[in-house]
Amino acid sequence: MKEQTRKWIALSDEDFNAAQVMLASRQYRWTIFLCHIATEKLLKGCVVEFADEYPPKIHMLVRLAEKADVTFPENLKSFVEEMSDKSIPTRYPEEDVTYTESGAHAAVDKTREVLEWLKQQLTSRAP
Repeated sequence: MKEQTRKWIALSDEDFNAAQVMLASRQYRWTIFLCHIATEKLLKGCVVEFADEYPPKIHMLVRLAEKADVTFPENLKSFVEEMSDKSIPTRYPEEDVTYTESGAHAAVDKTREVLEWLKQQLTSRAP
């Protein structure tokens, strides 16, 4: 595995840990934001590993997955697409969205699945 890929994995892990701290602190907007960022960073690691290039400075999870040639299984694909949309209002104050405890818990649980699946891809597809 490339050293740069390992750095993206470490950053993703840090952000996912922070998402769990925010969930415990009842900061649900931050929970969603950090779940998105953790997924984004791991996908950027996949771009480095599988496309052999530096990842683009974008936040769109689906585009990053395409760039890395990652095809999510159906049970994860819809969540990744949804996460891209859900995270947009976390960045802009004019977007008045309320995030719930149950929604934040679900996001953390599903993000964990996505991250584990991506890490498995990084391990199994490595040359």
